[in-house]
Amino acid sequence: MWEQELNSQKGNWMLIRKEIIILLLIGVLAFGVVGDSWSGMRVQAVGPLDCKVMPLGDSITVGKYSGNDTSNGADSDDIGYRKDLHDLLVGAGYNVDFVGTQSNGSTYPFSDPQHEGHNGWADYQIADNIYNDGGENWLLQNPADVIFLHIGTNTPRDPAEVERILDEIDAYQADTGSKVIVIIARIIGTVADGSSAFSGYNDSVEDLVTVRSDYGTELFLVDMEGIAGWNYSIYPGDPTGDMIDNLHPYATGYTKMAAVWFAKYDDVFGSAGSNAAPNVTNPGTRSSTEGDTVSLQISASDPDVESITYTAYNLPPGLSMNSSGLISGTIGSTASSGSPYAVDVIVADGNLCGSSSVSFTWNVSESNLPPNIVQPANQENVEGDSISLQINATDPNGDDLTYSAPNLPGGLSINQSGLISGVISFDASGGSPYTVGVTVEDDGSPNLSDAVSFIWTINDYVPSPPDVTNPGVQKSEAGDMVTLQIEASDPDGDEISFSAENLPPNLVINPISGVISGKIADWAILASPYSVTVTVTDDDLPPLNTKIKFDWIIASDETYLPLVIR
Repeated sequence: MWEQELNSQKGNWMLIRKEIIILLLIGVLAFGVVGDSWSGMRVQAVGPLDCKVMPLGDSITVGKYSGNDTSNGADSDDIGYRKDLHDLLVGAGYNVDFVGTQSNGSTYPFSDPQHEGHNGWADYQIADNIYNDGGENWLLQNPADVIFLHIGTNTPRDPAEVERILDEIDAYQADTGSKVIVIIARIIGTVADGSSAFSGYNDSVEDLVTVRSDYGTELFLVDMEGIAGWNYSIYPGDPTGDMIDNLHPYATGYTKMAAVWFAKYDDVFGSAGSNAAPNVTNPGTRSSTEGDTVSLQISASDPDVESITYTAYNLPPGLSMNSSGLISGTIGSTASSGSPYAVDVIVADGNLCGSSSVSFTWNVSESNLPPNIVQPANQENVEGDSISLQINATDPNGDDLTYSAPNLPGGLSINQSGLISGVISFDASGGSPYTVGVTVEDDGSPNLSDAVSFIWTINDYVPSPPDVTNPGVQKSEAGDMVTLQIEASDPDGDEISFSAENLPPNLVINPISGVISGKIADWAILASPYSVTVTVTDDDLPPLNTKIKFDWIIASDETYLPLVIR
């Protein structure tokens, strides 16, 4: 109910917003309500001191429940203290550019709505992401000269994490040569507890600023907790109430915060003089291939003719930047796996608001690497040998491969899987030894290849006669049915045939299988024993044969009594 009443009165508040700002500034000028020195209102620019300002923190930095719509906490109309602060700075003649990865308030309208506020975030989350701690690296994405830090409203809150935020900012300055001013706040209290809600935490932050005042980041403290006239009332529509809920300011509260930020900024920069940041030329999108040699000069100059430092982040592997801004080296063989690279280059002169940055994309394409062949051993064979020799090759890019092998022995060839096969011709020994060259080419762009060679010796073919096993002495009786296999083979793989001489009567040999078979004649005993000769002949040119001999004894199947003569 009370939110509706607030919304209904919002229009009236927007009409008198400028008047509130003017009255607050008069109060700051006249009475120093924030306890900070202030050099007074300016109506002209202080010089070419162009500062990049990062509002950093949680939902209060975003501006929850501000702008034209107080009904939600992440609306595009959220402007928080940021619009009032920007108007004050520009109105006083300061050249500022609000930076950050977030943007709220552009529909208000608000010409500079960028910031680094994150709803619900605690201080450790800011520490994780502000620079080079494995997070989003906000300072690389949007280098800042001035940071307005209001953090600690959300739990867990820990002053040690605030110190870690400052450590990361210190590291950024050391790495880049940039100078960063941090204006850190004693944060506002809550409706339930007023200004005492975070007093212990705020005291620790103030002690931290005091301890670190002699080194690292240049720190300045502002007291948002003790803003004079801050009203923690949450009465709906009460013009004197500065809180819209337990944690977040109402429009008047954000306006008062802007005045405090502005007073300290003016105190720090009012007498800073002028400094022009370096001018850097963006080299634009780059495209390279793995293995390319790179020499890219980042062009920069300082209007004040001061020495400048160069820093580059997220370069492709193998590249680095030297002190003169030259990016050089050879792009790594696996760099395409991380492409595209969002490269950030920061150029700093070491002074207040004296850094500039450019960001560009570097595309790295995969290079075509040549295939690799496994060296085959030297080979030795005989004419007529059957060959199956696999050539093994791989391609780092996974390209398809084409094989060729000139000067192979006659009868052999290589296929597209790298297999050398065939039967060595019988005249191949005449060209032996062969120096065989194998080439493998990929189908990449450009085509690349690898080649190896080996020696292949081919010996003369010397034909061999068949090998025959002698079955030994055979014994049978007249009338027996006989089956005897003559075992034989040819070392050259030739076809063989069988013949036999002086077999017992009625026995024959199969000329193809070499089986001797038949029924021995009853009268075969009369010529026993038989001296059998078996001849095995191959079909070579000229044919070669092998002969074996064995005895075949034939006995009678009858029993005779001894003859007795008286």
